Amino acid sequence: MSRRKDPVRRTALLDAGQRVLSARGMADTTIDEVTAAAGVAKGTFYLYFHSKDELIAALRQEFAARLTATVRTAMADERPADWPAATRRLVQAAIDGYLVVAPHYEAVLGQPANDPDDGGWAGEIVGMLASFLAQGVKAGAFTVDDPEALATLLFYGVHGMCHHALITGAANRERLIRTVNQLLTGILAP
Repeated sequence: MSRRKDPVRRTALLDAGQRVLSARGMADTTIDEVTAAAGVAKGTFYLYFHSKDELIAALRQEFAARLTATVRTAMADERPADWPAATRRLVQAAIDGYLVVAPHYEAVLGQPANDPDDGGWAGEIVGMLASFLAQGVKAGAFTVDDPEALATLLFYGVHGMCHHALITGAANRERLIRTVNQLLTGILAP
């Protein structure tokens, strides 16, 4: 008899994985601890994930989806009349979203990926940023030779700044926003 996957159980495993990973760290977390925290049998874990690395990849994807939704809302106006203001709104939304969402995922965001397929967790948000930059170039608002490369740099740069601010306890929202906006002003100048 085949068992069907239940999205509620998958969510319970993700939530439990996040809690256990946050408390114990990646190296010390076991699948047994995750399943116990989720209140499911160990075999249930393997219906949803093949390994701890796959669970971690799913948690990174979940983080990226939540942050992407925040950024997508800020980018609702695809052809802004005021590109610098739209860029500032985008930066503010990304940093605010990161500071709200990331503390729940710090255990998996601050670690290198063990699975080669885990590198794409940020792909959708980088793609959205690249599209925004390309539209700004087309409108004559930005001078950017490679929107995708710059979007990658921006995403991982903001990710790194926010991650550092959170782990050091120096998460000053205004300072982060001001710094990123200063950088972008120079980089994106037409």
